[in-house]
Amino acid sequence: MIFILLRPYSVIDLAGWIAHGRYFLDHHELLRNDIFSVLPTAPLVYPSWGISIIYAWIYRLGGLTTVCMAHFLLLMVLLQIIYSHSIATLSNPTNRIARFSTYAFWLGVAALFGERPSTVALLPLLLAFLEISKIKKLSDIRPGLVFNLCFINIVWVNLHGSFILLSLMFAWKAFFLFIVERKIVGFFKSLLALLCIVASSLLNPFTYQVFPYILETMQKSRGRMILEWNSTTPFASIPTGPLYFLLLIVVVVILARRIGKPGFWSFLSSPFFLLMLNGLSAVRNAALAFVVLLPAMKQEGFLDREEKAPESDLPKLSNIFKIAPFVLLLILSLPALKARALFFIPEEKRAVFDNSVLFKTAETIRATGKTCPIFNDWKVGSFLMLTLPNKIFVDSRNIIYSDEDFKNYVDALKAKPHWEDLLNEHKACFAILDKDYSPELIAALQGNKNWRSLGEENGYAVFER
Repeated sequence: MIFILLRPYSVIDLAGWIAHGRYFLDHHELLRNDIFSVLPTAPLVYPSWGISIIYAWIYRLGGLTTVCMAHFLLLMVLLQIIYSHSIATLSNPTNRIARFSTYAFWLGVAALFGERPSTVALLPLLLAFLEISKIKKLSDIRPGLVFNLCFINIVWVNLHGSFILLSLMFAWKAFFLFIVERKIVGFFKSLLALLCIVASSLLNPFTYQVFPYILETMQKSRGRMILEWNSTTPFASIPTGPLYFLLLIVVVVILARRIGKPGFWSFLSSPFFLLMLNGLSAVRNAALAFVVLLPAMKQEGFLDREEKAPESDLPKLSNIFKIAPFVLLLILSLPALKARALFFIPEEKRAVFDNSVLFKTAETIRATGKTCPIFNDWKVGSFLMLTLPNKIFVDSRNIIYSDEDFKNYVDALKAKPHWEDLLNEHKACFAILDKDYSPELIAALQGNKNWRSLGEENGYAVFER
């Protein structure tokens, strides 16, 4: 976790969402049709519209660094809620099971943290899990609880596309409790509650369109080999893949030992198991179960099964020291510390921002006075959207581009035949290319008398027509 906090801020997604939010602040309406790319795009559907406006507001107050640091404040809130519903309730929080479970939690949840809306969505995920976990029998599904879940869902659907997890977690819980109770009244009661929750998902500016958006995002991103959408394997995104499968083995062993015993189906009704299964769908989902790991283990009594801590003559620390870890996290997030990171951080990583942020390049292009399009590597697209008036080709919102346009774009990055046609068609007069991904196109531009090099920055070669 220290390594994660000291690593540079990543704005591959973040800058683009700030740009969307800035449009709302300037025009007092949501961006419905793309204005950033030269390529034709589908009408925009983005559940992250709500957080994008908050991002833009913070950006105006304190710039890109302040927006990134806001995620650390959110992380501390998330950790405090997890702590208060797990470790804080134990008589001996240092027992062996609790200790190793905490290690697993830290390693697992660290993979989820980043400067993007999905990090913000972890908060409603945790709150929904805690609320659904209050249901011990179908009769516990009362109007107050359903109202709370609908409220969380409304907030969630206007923050991130993962809102569908709330409906799935509730359905999972109700299904297994129905298997236990076999009460028709309880079944219809839970079905009505589920319908209310699903219906609350429509309370967003894009109404029902958010549902096909989820499927399209998954299908297109996987088809276009976006790494985070790859299937989860034991060697994917280390340590996420190995850690997930280790936890999966432990879960399978625990379930195998409980089969046939009283309370098995009630035990299986925990939404934690749904999140575990969901982890197999894509490596980006593999770490979600770790967010609720400690509260789930506490609810099932796993964390406090060992003997109480031995009596000690040492004086108890004041409650003020309970906030020490959170103060430490905030300190580690400071930009000044990132730039002077510890010796075990590679030198190229000792920076405030990662290599998707090209401040010098943006200033160089701005100084030319040209506002013609930039043929760009997709990883820097969001940053260019935020910092320059020039239109780009592609950014991290890959699903808004048609399959044909996306293929032509990737072919051009690799300098395949007719690559010049694409740049000429859209009158691109700048090119920003990843030296590792597009060496062929870089070589082609270097040998083309119509293009000249503007230098390099953070592993990207920059050219001007």
